[in-house]
Amino acid sequence: MKSKYFLLLLFSLLIGCEKVELKDKPNDETNFRDSLTATFEGIYQKDGKGGLFNNANWYHYDFQSHLIWSLFDIYYIKTSTDTYAIQITKYYDEAKNEPGIFELYIKSLNDQSVRTTTIYGQGCGNPYTNPNHAACLNDPEQNVFTYFDIDSFTSERMTDAEALLKSNWDIAFKTTEIKLNAGISGPSHVLGALARQLTVFNNVLGQIDLSKLRDNKYQEQAKDIFLAHEIDESISFFLPDGIDRVIHESYWQEELDGFRLANTNAWWILKSHTSDEYIKLHIKSITDRMNGTNIESVLTIEYSYQGGEDLSFGETQNLDLEISTSLRRGNFCIDFSKHAAIECDESKEFDLRFNVNNRSRSGNWVRKWTFSVPVSGMGPMTTIEAQTLTTGRI
Repeated sequence: MKSKYFLLLLFSLLIGCEKVELKDKPNDETNFRDSLTATFEGIYQKDGKGGLFNNANWYHYDFQSHLIWSLFDIYYIKTSTDTYAIQITKYYDEAKNEPGIFELYIKSLNDQSVRTTTIYGQGCGNPYTNPNHAACLNDPEQNVFTYFDIDSFTSERMTDAEALLKSNWDIAFKTTEIKLNAGISGPSHVLGALARQLTVFNNVLGQIDLSKLRDNKYQEQAKDIFLAHEIDESISFFLPDGIDRVIHESYWQEELDGFRLANTNAWWILKSHTSDEYIKLHIKSITDRMNGTNIESVLTIEYSYQGGEDLSFGETQNLDLEISTSLRRGNFCIDFSKHAAIECDESKEFDLRFNVNNRSRSGNWVRKWTFSVPVSGMGPMTTIEAQTLTTGRI
């Protein structure tokens, strides 16, 4: 027993002591359910922090040994071609005494195949494994993620700037950091979900038992659970990395020569503030015109409403919001059942809030337009995808 403890301590001294960003996310079922209740309403998502691995902690940090232990939870990664279940089973290469070596189990929804792979996501490693650790941390050309394309099962190291221009990757690793190709991390729309939080390593109080995490018997049990897991696409997916609102402006607008254009191919379904009522909408158009030194704008929302007694969405309607840079700051609160913008108040008895912030900088207008959802929503989806959904009761 003493020799076993000595080996563990020696191993921790060799590969531990790396910088770890700790997340205060207890790994018990009650807190897990509470966190999902705060983020989701069924498959509808509330405004909030985006990014699967900004919300779900994939590891347990042992303060005594300074070791990282994977929790073996099951995640979904949804790409444009498939949905994959992923389990992180290792973080260390014991033979090389090196952290950041990820072993993954990956299951495909399309063909149900299960494959394993090793991702070398060391980044700069730590001072024990990399004598140039300090210099590496300050060098964006060396302190990089390893980017993995699940479809082709290939990986490459890239800088953040390079990754923002490439769509041929799905998930990236750097020491304990993991990100997906979406939002502020990349140009694609890869989504992530926490499908199942395993409890095989928990004690009777629902807390992590380190002795179980270290025990191969329990690790094999966790792998068996993954292998038997059936992928369920109806699960709730988190907003992309860095996206904190369901109807984020990066999806529905773009700017050209100082004027706004609408992305008409981005649709959402919202839950109404009234019980069991829904709205399907997109931004139909944005028109800008100069009026002296100000920009006068009309933003048109095209939508259809489903009332509590309706079996499907009703007729399509248009709602215009008139905006001017002469108004430095303001907001519109929309009640779609009344087909009107109403006064915003703390009651949140409205379906959508549009916020405006205008300021002039060196003779040019900087216009910040944002939507916030008081209840919850689903999207963005393409026009074709939206057309297939005739009801919000999903």
